[in-house]
Amino acid sequence: MFKIACIYRLLLVAMLLFATGCGTLDRPGRDAEIYANRARAYLEKGDYEQALANYNKAVESAPRAGLYRISRGLAYWNHGDYDLALADFNKAVEILPGNPSYYHIRSLAYWKKGDFDKAIADCTKAIEIDPRDATIQRKRRERLGDGGFR
Repeated sequence: MFKIACIYRLLLVAMLLFATGCGTLDRPGRDAEIYANRARAYLEKGDYEQALANYNKAVESAPRAGLYRISRGLAYWNHGDYDLALADFNKAVEILPGNPSYYHIRSLAYWKKGDFDKAIADCTKAIEIDPRDATIQRKRRERLGDGGFR
């Protein structure tokens, strides 16, 4: 009887975790959040190496959380590691393809690298996902217009 009660308690806990979203793509574990917060603090101090080490731990702790891939990618980007940044942006889009922000960020990377067709395609995809986002619409018009990036 005790074993059955324990099993039911574990099932109840699992159902509660599932119902509250713990462990899903949008709500990663607490450790990952702590590492990401540390990484942001190190970036603000200009300590790229420590920031990157903490973003790596965040990604390891929550490998299916696109936000940490985007954050680490932005850290790479700001440090000039464009290929590593783009790899993280690609993985974030793969993890959560319904997030228009991920496409928008990746479009900036493609644009900066001179891959204009992919940049415009990502802007178009972001607009398809969220047609109300005026920022993405404006950036797409700018890129299609005079080729400038304001």
